[in-house]
Amino acid sequence: GDYYQLHEVFDDVTGLGRESTVYLKGYKVGYVEDIQIKEVEGKMYAYVTVNVDSAIKIPKNAKFVLSQSGLMGDKSINIVVEDLSKEVGFYTEKDLIKAKSSYGWDKLVEDGRQIA
Repeated sequence: GDYYQLHEVFDDVTGLGRESTVYLKGYKVGYVEDIQIKEVEGKMYAYVTVNVDSAIKIPKNAKFVLSQSGLMGDKSINIVVEDLSKEVGFYTEKDLIKAKSSYGWDKLVEDGRQIA
């Protein structure tokens, strides 16, 4: 199928590699195309380019989170979409997405409350 690219920056991508899977609601929607180290706004980040199925649109309030995907310490990227009630638009190839290096769901829930 056709893919479009999204770009995320992570503080740490331990266990993530090219071809690592990108999931949305547990469904595979893409994979990691490339990982580079880049400077963004005066800080060093892991700059990750992913290919996402062109049929899948990712709302701009989605979170990109590094998640454990196997017993070997392999990681995947999990796209977390919680709230579709607001019209926020969708990510495009021009956006730079600030992603979250792995942390627990309780922290995510906490973040959600702060934003709300």
